[in-house]
Amino acid sequence: MTTPAPLLSVRDLTVEFRRDRSWLRALHGVSFDVFEGETVGVVGESGSGKSVTVQSLMGLLPARSSRLAAGSAVFAGRDILRLPRRELRRIRGKDIAMVFQDPMSSLNPVFTVGYQIAEAIREHNPGLSRETLRERTLAVLSRVELPHPAQAFSTFPFQFSGGMRQRAMIAMAIANAPRLLIADEPTTALDVTIQAQVMQVLQQARGTGSAMLLITHDMGLVAEATDRVIVMYAGRVIETGTTAEVFAAPRHPYTRGLLASRPKLAAAGGRLTPIPGSPPNIASLPGGCAFHPRCALHERHRDPICVDTVPALLPREGAGLVACHLTHLLGSAQREMETT
Repeated sequence: MTTPAPLLSVRDLTVEFRRDRSWLRALHGVSFDVFEGETVGVVGESGSGKSVTVQSLMGLLPARSSRLAAGSAVFAGRDILRLPRRELRRIRGKDIAMVFQDPMSSLNPVFTVGYQIAEAIREHNPGLSRETLRERTLAVLSRVELPHPAQAFSTFPFQFSGGMRQRAMIAMAIANAPRLLIADEPTTALDVTIQAQVMQVLQQARGTGSAMLLITHDMGLVAEATDRVIVMYAGRVIETGTTAEVFAAPRHPYTRGLLASRPKLAAAGGRLTPIPGSPPNIASLPGGCAFHPRCALHERHRDPICVDTVPALLPREGAGLVACHLTHLLGSAQREMETT
C-alpha cells in the first residue's frame, strides 16, 4: 500500500532573531508532516517554538528582525517559505488559514464582523457581487453557530463575548474552505465550557478532508482533538507519535512531565506535579540536551552524554520519534518511582 504524500512537509526549519549585532536561533531544524484529513497537535511550554513555527509558515514573522536560516515547507508541492510575498498572499487565507489566539487584536475594531469576513472572501474571489458576498458570509456565520447570523453580520467585535469573537475568527478562517487550518492557542482565556464549544465548532467547520494544525499547551485538549502529537522544547521537536501511543507510553522525560502535571479529578485536593525549573532562554541554552537541567532521569543517572551531545530524533516504539539519550531507561525509572 502506497503511503500518501503529506499535504504539508516541513524539513529542517531553522529560524533566527536579531539581537543587537548577532542572531539568536529560535528554531533548530524542526521537521514534521501533516496529512490530509488529520489533526496534529503541537505542544510545549511557552517559549518552546510552537508559535514561531506556524508564524514562519504563514510568513508573519517581522522581516527586519528575523530570518530563515535553513529549511523548507512544501505545501501541495510548493515550498511556501520561498514564494514571493504576492504568491504567498494568494495561498494564505485561501488554501492555508489561521485562527489566532487573541481575536480582539486580530479583528479590526472599526469594521463590523460581517464586513471583515466578506473582505476575506472577496480577496480570493474578486468577481463576486455584494449580494453573493453577503450570502456566503451569512452561511459561514451560521456554520460556526453564531446566533442570529444576520444580526452578527452587522455587529462590531467589541460587542461580542470572547467565545463569540473566537467563532467569528473561525468563520473568517474557514470562509474560503482552506485545505489546512492552523489554530494557534484557539481557546486561550476562554472558560472551560466555551473552550469545548469552540473546539467542537473548529472540528465541524473545517470541513471533510481538510487538515488542522493545533498549537496548544493544553494536553487535555490534545487528547480529545488530535490524531498525532508533536512535542517541542527549546526550539526543537523532541517527540512525535500518534496521540494514543504518546499518551499511553511517552518516551521523553519532558513529555512524561507534561502529562504528569495535568490536574486529575481522581486526585482532587492533592498537590500538582510540576516540572522543576523553567524553560531555557534561547540566548543561553544549556549544552547537550536542552532539557537536562530539569530532567529527573538525568538527575538520577548523571550520564555526561546528556550535557555534551544534542540527542538525535530517532524512531521510538511504535510509529513515532524521540530525541533522548536515556529513553531506554524510562521504563525502569518509572518502576523504581512507583515502588518507592
